Amino acid sequence: MQNLIQTLCPDVIMVQEHWLSAANFSNLYKVSDNYFVFGSSAMEHRLASGPLIGRPFGGTAMLINKKHAKATVTLYTAERYCIVSVADWLLVNVYMPSCGVKDRNIIYTDLLHDLAGILQIHSNKNWLIGGDLNTDLNNNDLISTAVNDFIGAHNLSRLDVAYPVSSRFTYFSESLNA
Repeated sequence: MQNLIQTLCPDVIMVQEHWLSAANFSNLYKVSDNYFVFGSSAMEHRLASGPLIGRPFGGTAMLINKKHAKATVTLYTAERYCIVSVADWLLVNVYMPSCGVKDRNIIYTDLLHDLAGILQIHSNKNWLIGGDLNTDLNNNDLISTAVNDFIGAHNLSRLDVAYPVSSRFTYFSESLNA
């Protein structure tokens, strides 16, 4: 991330699956003195249920360049999303459930419903939704169809379609064939 900041100096960095507990969330502030952080941990329920066994999971955060401090307000933070208003933009960072998550379809539908309600409340803002959707939007399955319907219903655009690049994937693991 340091290389990204030094090279591009982005206005906003959206992070998913930071795996930080609330007690360790402040580690994100150490990334750069030029950014402040909004977000949430998804680890508290897991840590409260006993010793952590296996790989940690979840959490969303946004690092906002301090030059936008006066125009920035955090609006919502939840286990799977955080939403920040920066001037006339509503920035939404999501971490949607992946295949294999119990009740994935229900969780996904509930999250889209939450976002639709928030979009309605903040309809006067421009929206940018980023994050890990954990689905291929070019598929014709239940989840991909629900996301594409959400995009259409709210007059949003897919930037991967508007600005195509050779590789659409933001995650690739050769060893996991994923």
